[in-house]
Amino acid sequence: MKNAAGWIAGLVFLLGLSALALRYYVPPLPGDWTLQVEFPAAPEHANEPLFVTDSPGIGDFLFVRYVDAGHVAFGYDRWGRGGPVSAPQRAARSRPHTLRIESPSLANVRGSSRRGPERLRVTFNGTVVIDTEAEFRLRRSTLASVGLNQIGGSTCAAEFSGKLTRADGRPVHGRVRDFATTGDRLAGWFTAGCWQFVSILLLSAGVGWAVARVTQLGRAEIRLRLQRYRSGPHRWFITAAAPCGLAFAWLLTWGTGQFAYTEDFGNFYDYQAASLLQGRLNVPFPAVSGEAFIVAGKSYGYFGVTPALLRLPFVIFDLHWGQLIRGYMLAYYLACLVAAYGLLRHATRLARGPDARPSAVATVLFTLSVGLGSTLFFLGARAYIYHEAILCGAMFALWCAWFALRWLDRPGSWAWIGALLCGWSAVHARPSSGLFALTLVGFTALAVLWRTRTIRVPVAVGALAVAGVLSFNGLSYLKFGTFDGSPFQYSIQYDAARRARFGDRNFHLVNWRFNTDVYVLRANFELQKNFPWIVTHRQPRESRPEARIDLIEYTLGFPYAMPALFALALLGGAFAAWRVAALRLPVAVVWAGCGPMAGALFCAVVTSHRYTADFCPFFVAAGACGLAAIEAERAAVRRAHRALLALLVAASIFGTGAMTLWFQAEGVWGIPEEVRQNHRNLGRRIDAFFGVPPAPP
Repeated sequence: MKNAAGWIAGLVFLLGLSALALRYYVPPLPGDWTLQVEFPAAPEHANEPLFVTDSPGIGDFLFVRYVDAGHVAFGYDRWGRGGPVSAPQRAARSRPHTLRIESPSLANVRGSSRRGPERLRVTFNGTVVIDTEAEFRLRRSTLASVGLNQIGGSTCAAEFSGKLTRADGRPVHGRVRDFATTGDRLAGWFTAGCWQFVSILLLSAGVGWAVARVTQLGRAEIRLRLQRYRSGPHRWFITAAAPCGLAFAWLLTWGTGQFAYTEDFGNFYDYQAASLLQGRLNVPFPAVSGEAFIVAGKSYGYFGVTPALLRLPFVIFDLHWGQLIRGYMLAYYLACLVAAYGLLRHATRLARGPDARPSAVATVLFTLSVGLGSTLFFLGARAYIYHEAILCGAMFALWCAWFALRWLDRPGSWAWIGALLCGWSAVHARPSSGLFALTLVGFTALAVLWRTRTIRVPVAVGALAVAGVLSFNGLSYLKFGTFDGSPFQYSIQYDAARRARFGDRNFHLVNWRFNTDVYVLRANFELQKNFPWIVTHRQPRESRPEARIDLIEYTLGFPYAMPALFALALLGGAFAAWRVAALRLPVAVVWAGCGPMAGALFCAVVTSHRYTADFCPFFVAAGACGLAAIEAERAAVRRAHRALLALLVAASIFGTGAMTLWFQAEGVWGIPEEVRQNHRNLGRRIDAFFGVPPAPP
């Protein structure tokens, strides 16, 4: 009976969601469609529509042109860009003719598994009249019509005055949603829309399992389990994380609280997810635009696939297309805070015993240093693909570190599975973060091998960690035909002269001194009287003339942007390895994991402040061990270190906050002028409060 409740709940959920999905589902048109067409004896307009897809400003038109009483021509037009018109074809009026259309814009629908053709080919009475390249694009399933121009424009008239019929004689005219029958919807849903059915089936199975599980538990046991997860033990983390999350949300949404928003260069992962559902890696050119890599006429992005995979539930059902980036970035940010707290709790148990918990002071200071005093917060200054990729990679790298250190503590556990899954996810979100994560897993496997003297599992985990790193190069090969993750020769923004300036390579060993200056040694800023009180400078290229650098952006180094985490990771980590025996191995594997990533970024041809976020997982994991070791000292030492840490956290929040606000107000493209003006007004009010004259314009 208890199991029956789960089956019933799952079945009801399956039927209900399926009915709801079918109500709104519109099947894509066939990419290769043969119709019978009869032209009117006396057409009212010179050009009339056959197929029209998409929306005003970006639509496609396939139209017929009436040349004279016995001839017609066919034309294809992309809004604002034009297109070919065929030679005149003999066509008797009021008699059926065979028209075959192969078009990418018909079948390539968001969330569909059906992959349309890559060329436009129109065949009239057996003769190919148009055969041309057509830009690959994805559209909403509802934005298509037959014999009806629903989007306006001057290409053709509003309606086809002849007759269009399918092979079985059924007429087709109007919007697809109007003439698609119930049979068409069902057939389309189980073929082109099969991902919706699979998703609903999996979700229903999960609901059924959950209901069956709950019904098997008694009230007393349910109450006991809920008490175990009460917020009491975590109240100080929640107290510190809540303002961090609110501040990040305010920054991310420009103070509006609007998360469903179409950001400029914020929809690439939506397009990538839709392409993956069709079994392709290329995306429409507008999805990647200035960052496109053109290989064999197809457009690719160098960004990883993990954020696209996470978007699949929304893309499958075509929900909030291009409006998801803010919500996902907030979710990644909050997940980073939770992972950081988990690392601190784990390190505390290692340092002080299995029942120990971090103190309220340690929890609050550490959470604030991660949430408001690190580059993770800076990434909220602009919701676009660059920042989302880094934040997603950092989140998975932090969780990978948590799983890996738990496996190191308990070699017989299954935590290595979580470490590998998060490591693989990290490397396909942000290669540098993934390199740290999987290197950490590899060294953890070596440590487990040394501790347990068992071979099978550690060797397998180490091999899978190496395979995870190489999988990034393998995916790059599938896209670009080379193992290079960013082959500049295919990028539309890199010409031969620009590539020659930095040797056409992503990394150069001679860059390490320049990048060390940027990220660690030099204070590339100065203090000023006016808000936000810090002015950041670019490191002059002339300081290290041997460096092969392509791009230098405004960057605030680790010791100045996030001094609290920097000190905890370096000094605190060393202190932990010296004073607490149980933390020596965790600190060692975390430090070892950072080596290859640091080597790559310190030899890179680009310097940018957002790249400092790639080091945040290392700083957080090592810093958690350092703070746990300090908290294990006697009371007098703890008080002194807490006071010093509080000052460093305040400096971190000040440095990161100033850099973040300046970057959003002045340093990045895509921010509306209204938002920039709000920042200037805020600065004037703050300056006036402190009696400081306004800065000159």
